[in-house]
Amino acid sequence: MKRSLLTPLAVSGLLLALTACGDDAASDAADDAPADVAASVAASASTEVDVEGMLDSVDDSTLLGALGQGISGVLPGAGSYAVAGSTLTITMEGSVDADGETSCSIAGGAASALGVGEDTMLVLAFPDGDIVCEI
Repeated sequence: MKRSLLTPLAVSGLLLALTACGDDAASDAADDAPADVAASVAASASTEVDVEGMLDSVDDSTLLGALGQGISGVLPGAGSYAVAGSTLTITMEGSVDADGETSCSIAGGAASALGVGEDTMLVLAFPDGDIVCEI
């Protein structure tokens, strides 16, 4: 009776010992494969993307439209937007006093990062007034 209880424990111990002595070379090679493929693809890329050049070739209206779409999609409280000449106006919820400064910092930072022209005006239109953001 005692022998039958000890048999599963002995077998389990033997299996653990065999597993611990196994060779991990095959699994290590499989783990390195994705990194090798990524490095190979990156090394074979022969062209650099000229983002600044592409942005310079886009007209201001298109650039402001893309900026308006981006800001209205991610800025809390932002609604619709309109482009009139070199002015981008974004309709906002909330109030100038509570939300204006923070919203302008975010929107102005995005406009600056995108490289909009110096003559561009960014206006956030709140229900209680408008605020012109520094770019």
